[in-house]
Amino acid sequence: MKQPSLKSIICFGTLLLALNIRTNAATYYVSNSGDDSFNGLSELKAWKSIEHINKQSFSPGDSVLFRRGDIWRNSQLRVPSSGTESEPVVFSAYSTGSRPEIRGSLKASNWEKVSGNIWVSATQISVDPWSLGYDGPEIFFENSEGSVSWGIHQSYTANHSSLTKEFHWTWSANKIYIYSPSDPNTRYNSVEVPQLALGIMLLNKNYITIDGLAIKYYGDAGICDEYQTIVLNGLRVTRCEIAYIGKKDGSSAYGLSVHHSNSYYAYNEIHNCGRRGISLTLYTTTPITQSNVIIEHNHFHHGWHTTSLDCSTIGGHTIENIYFRNNRVDGDPSVELNGVNPNSNHIFCDNQSGGTGTIRNLYFYNNIFTWAHASSIKIGDIGNVYIYHNTFYNFNPTLANWQAHCFLSATPSQIEVKNNIFYNNATDNRWADIEIQNGYQHLFDIQNNLYFHLNSATRVFWVDQGTSYSAANWNSYVGNTGYDTKSPAPADPLFIEAPANFGLGTGSPAIGKAVPITLVKTDFYGNPMNNPPDIGAIQFGSKPSAVRNPGRQTTFNNPFTVYPNPAKNSLSVAFTGDLSSTCSLSVYNMLGMRVYEEEILPGSREINLSLGGFAPGVYVIVYLNEGKHFTQKFLVE
Repeated sequence: MKQPSLKSIICFGTLLLALNIRTNAATYYVSNSGDDSFNGLSELKAWKSIEHINKQSFSPGDSVLFRRGDIWRNSQLRVPSSGTESEPVVFSAYSTGSRPEIRGSLKASNWEKVSGNIWVSATQISVDPWSLGYDGPEIFFENSEGSVSWGIHQSYTANHSSLTKEFHWTWSANKIYIYSPSDPNTRYNSVEVPQLALGIMLLNKNYITIDGLAIKYYGDAGICDEYQTIVLNGLRVTRCEIAYIGKKDGSSAYGLSVHHSNSYYAYNEIHNCGRRGISLTLYTTTPITQSNVIIEHNHFHHGWHTTSLDCSTIGGHTIENIYFRNNRVDGDPSVELNGVNPNSNHIFCDNQSGGTGTIRNLYFYNNIFTWAHASSIKIGDIGNVYIYHNTFYNFNPTLANWQAHCFLSATPSQIEVKNNIFYNNATDNRWADIEIQNGYQHLFDIQNNLYFHLNSATRVFWVDQGTSYSAANWNSYVGNTGYDTKSPAPADPLFIEAPANFGLGTGSPAIGKAVPITLVKTDFYGNPMNNPPDIGAIQFGSKPSAVRNPGRQTTFNNPFTVYPNPAKNSLSVAFTGDLSSTCSLSVYNMLGMRVYEEEILPGSREINLSLGGFAPGVYVIVYLNEGKHFTQKFLVE
């Protein structure tokens, strides 16, 4: 393969990660207790409404900060101004507590019994949610223990006979009716009724940063570009939660629907989006090119059509240079599919332009995919796809149709599949590790992968409408196809504690069996690759709470302390000596996902870390200074 310039990738990533230095910029504050008659330039003079923000004009480098812990319901942020490459317009958070939430919903409350288990809210709901946007969203039930359940829409009948199960709902004459086994005033923390289709509308603005916000309960999209595509640059979405969009398998229900080039999406949690987690789709307008997109360190889960990235063209557009790396994409083995809930590919990329458009240079590496609800990576009619150092783990056990961890169809220019672990729980031949389209076998380069099947009679490799090979037929597969000639024979990768920890245990057959890839310098945790490298997303000995060589770490005293521990709203990190050089501090959760990262400048003595958006649990701080790693655990209550 022709590798992209490593220097250009590093420079691009460094630019996106660099701190924004603004000398003449204004910072505006917004809180539920503010007043739109204020100037917004201090916490004491904060604005109140998002509608007021929409009427402003901002200069490059300006920031608009929402107070943590506050909620803006039935609100839509319409970005009024562009930034520049060096000075983006920033929408972020201040104070302590949970992420500020921008919601497209109203809270239905003051429930009264109609009859039996049928209840009606006294809240005036002027818009029927089912009429919103392209497809109409469900309503959402925030349960008392903290989970959220999707509503299940039913047609209205005068006697409410259609409402027969919990979470059934309907709308009539500005009222929401639900079925609830007990009083919904106490059974649920909230019932959220979407009233808007779109959350944050970018309105063709360039160089925008959205950081540390929660965007929930919209009909069509949480963050979106205009449908009519034009050339845009410089969108950055980081540390956000984007969730509960649309309806399951809806025709338009996206976490992000965007087409900015030179964009960066990182450290987000994106889940429960009815169609796509991140949609990079160019529709039928004047052809443009979307390029240089980095998607990294995100956690995608509970998808209902495409869980994470969905990339497609409709028209003569070009999409190129997409880097999907160091993400975790989870299915849920407890979710019943087979007609009860829709299937969902973890990733779906397809050129749907009938040959007039182009998608090329897609890089998928250092990702973890679990419990696929369809295929993990499904590719069609795309040139130059590179799938390196991923860990694929199991399928949802109720998945009924034919799928593969890597389903690679249509007419690719080149596809490389190297250094991946495929762990397969199939009980019959419906779920393969790799499936390719017949007639294009010469375009695939498949090597240095490790396969493991709980049932060795199930498929490792399948040529669509052609020959397939099981793990038990390994020698025939290698001899007849020429693929995986440098791969170890199928064997248990000996994960440390899957699915919580996909690190390699001592004696794993994946150790030292990968081929070096110039593009891939570090693993899922950001630690350097072993020499020789190991197969899979995580190198042997690599983990967020230790360095590659744990013995070396013990020769240094820990140069920082954290307090309070346990912590609730914020955590202080105090350094025991003066810092003479720039260092970095990262925070990982127990799934190994990096959830926070900060550069610490020389001379710093203490920093304060807001825990808004951190779920309760154990976290690990990893501190890197002059090549030395130090770690410390802390608990968020």
